[in-house]
Amino acid sequence: MARKKNFSASAKRPSLQIAIPYCDAVYLAKELKRLGADYVSVTSGGIKPKTNIKFVQGHNLKFAKEIKKKVNIKIIALGMLNSIDLINKVLRDKEADLVAVSRRFIKEPNWFKKTINIKTTKQYKKIPNQYLRCF
Repeated sequence: MARKKNFSASAKRPSLQIAIPYCDAVYLAKELKRLGADYVSVTSGGIKPKTNIKFVQGHNLKFAKEIKKKVNIKIIALGMLNSIDLINKVLRDKEADLVAVSRRFIKEPNWFKKTINIKTTKQYKKIPNQYLRCF
């Protein structure tokens, strides 16, 4: 997979609980790494009728952690990561390299702003001016 210098290649694949067995998921992640992918997003895609997944806080984390243990590739964890405490734990404990939050923002677009008062942090000073109005 040829890619330009400042371009990230990625793959989003279903989590281990569905369609493909664990060993195949690990193999797929290894192959993606070999082909030049920079990270893998481990998700069920919310296709409950096909998975019988119980949607609870961080329901894909165990799958993300398992792939991270076996494959030297950046892992994005997602799946109801709806609390700052859980997100901080995932990153602090290196259960994943990145986290993604999506449906929470559909339900509550200002969730992050309400959850953390960013203006009181040192990080606020690092935000480019054109984005400050978001906070």
